[in-house]
Amino acid sequence: MRGKQGVLKNLADKEVITTDLAAEISRIYDGLNSYIHGSERKLISRGIFTGDYMGHVFKENDFREWCTYVAETVDVGIRLLTLHFDQWKARAGGRIICSVCHYADFDISVEMGFGGKEHYNYKCLHCGEEMTLSSKHVK
Repeated sequence: MRGKQGVLKNLADKEVITTDLAAEISRIYDGLNSYIHGSERKLISRGIFTGDYMGHVFKENDFREWCTYVAETVDVGIRLLTLHFDQWKARAGGRIICSVCHYADFDISVEMGFGGKEHYNYKCLHCGEEMTLSSKHVK
């Protein structure tokens, strides 16, 4: 994920993501990694060996830190998903293509969606994958 040969460096070098976004993802990954791999300062039982153990009590600072990680992860996830969709749009040349088989042949039907607005259901004629979009795109 990180490092000289890592995914983040590779994506930043190819300008798929900015170096700032890569650094932000790396920072979040590093922070969450300490939870997963049991960094002593993140453990619920931290301080046992130093006499600072507080017991199983609610720790507001720990909760806020965890909530911040969740919010940052969701934010980064949304930005990465937006980049992913933009890549697919560019690859498709403005056409809708199936996210599974990459074909562009669909059976299109109209549905009433959220807020009473029309949405279009695209069923791939090649693999059967279905997508619902808020606007109709010309093949």
